Amino acid sequence: MSQGAFNFKYVQSKNNSGQTAYAGLGVYFDLFKQLDFPELVNRTVNVSGDQGWSDWQHLLCLILLNLCGGDCIDDVSHLSNDEGLCRLVRHFEKSFHSTERKALKKRFRKGRQGTFPSPSSQLRYLKRFHIASVSGESGVSGAYIPELSVGLSGLGLLNMELLGFMQANRQSKVATIDMDATLVESEKLGARMCYKGFKGYQPVNVYWHEQDMVLHSEFRDGNVPAGHDLKRVFEESLSHLPPGVNRVFLRSDSAGYKYDLLDYCHDETKANYGRIDFCVSSMSGGEFKKAVSGLAENAWQPIYKEVGSYKVESGQQWAEVDYVPSRRGFKVDAPLYRYLVVREKIRQPVLEEFDSDAAYDFPTAVCSGKRYRISGYVTNMDWHGEKLIHWTRKRCGQSEHIHSVMKNDFAGGKLPCAEFGANACWWLVMILSLNLHAIIKELVFDSSWRRRRMKAVRFGIINIAARVVNRSRQLHIVLSKGEAMAEVLIGWRRKILGLIPLPAG
Repeated sequence: MSQGAFNFKYVQSKNNSGQTAYAGLGVYFDLFKQLDFPELVNRTVNVSGDQGWSDWQHLLCLILLNLCGGDCIDDVSHLSNDEGLCRLVRHFEKSFHSTERKALKKRFRKGRQGTFPSPSSQLRYLKRFHIASVSGESGVSGAYIPELSVGLSGLGLLNMELLGFMQANRQSKVATIDMDATLVESEKLGARMCYKGFKGYQPVNVYWHEQDMVLHSEFRDGNVPAGHDLKRVFEESLSHLPPGVNRVFLRSDSAGYKYDLLDYCHDETKANYGRIDFCVSSMSGGEFKKAVSGLAENAWQPIYKEVGSYKVESGQQWAEVDYVPSRRGFKVDAPLYRYLVVREKIRQPVLEEFDSDAAYDFPTAVCSGKRYRISGYVTNMDWHGEKLIHWTRKRCGQSEHIHSVMKNDFAGGKLPCAEFGANACWWLVMILSLNLHAIIKELVFDSSWRRRRMKAVRFGIINIAARVVNRSRQLHIVLSKGEAMAEVLIGWRRKILGLIPLPAG
């Protein structure tokens, strides 16, 4: 009987020939080896106990799931069914010292079943990161940030080790930190309603611009405001910076417009970094609008954009604003910061009787009888206004881009269960996967591959068909004849071999 309209048939092989759809992952295993990934996990995360699958085996499986494009626990089965990938993982385990191999074997008293943990085993592992007395379970109805479990703290330490590895191989003396929150929609039982009107979670991410890595991420319930307790998050992020950084900048949206955070940055007495220069989007309402409306026309200067080798006017203008916030009346010695405003003429027609602030979903102000869209900035920097605006807008491009990558390219957009700690673990493992890929991308890939999205990396590098075979006590990944990426992958492996490893525990 014909299988379909076209004259071909699907048939199953009678033996496991070591075929894999993920031959490009071999390069990532080189990085795992250079990092000494099992030992790295053993000294930072201790959740699994003495029996069964170890922490590094669970985390390796979840990281591979992120790299291969899986977005839920059940996708682990796809990894288990890939015989070639299973052979690669087993060969990775055989590269350990004999005592480590014996210890790994003793963990399975009844014998080991399979190369990867099952989906149910992975879910049980994630739930070990949960603390029962958090969020709604504690009876707290408002915004609440639970204490980190020991396991979640360990994942944070593991991320710090990855940051240190990147810094050792490509040192940066400057850290431009972008802080921003993102919403992850979820219908899980434990999800809370966010300000957008749907249930979900709202993690705050701290991104290190120079190293293209996530410095810190705090998983939160959806009802926790983005600006809640940001000073503490920023202080924790500074503690995650590896040695070698001697100057820090901060960029944030209006969630960071908190005087405790700004004053902390402006304080020059801090150890290590001194005064931290910042530029933060400010609230554009009330007295600030009145100050903007009172500016003379000659106070406004054009903002230019680059088109090829030329600079042309963008249609936006900026100006300095003589604005003193109300807190000055309560705290006489409070520092005075510099306020800037950007305006753009509203082009869509609006009926005159509806031409008011309420007719728009963004801040507006009337200048010389015309209504403009405005956005304000507060800073302690003395740069030229246009340069400062262009610089701070890079945060929007990078942070929004990285949020899209987290939720669409990796597994951050789909959470596994209703328990807060398990979802936090899932999110942090996604961050680890993102940073591991950033290390490969920045230190190993050719320049033509560094700016490509994960979709292109999977299509061109990871998802290469091959056979994985054992020959003369050595593993061979046999690519098809004429495979264009063969020599490129070999060259990248040599680059990884030359990277500076992390110091022993």
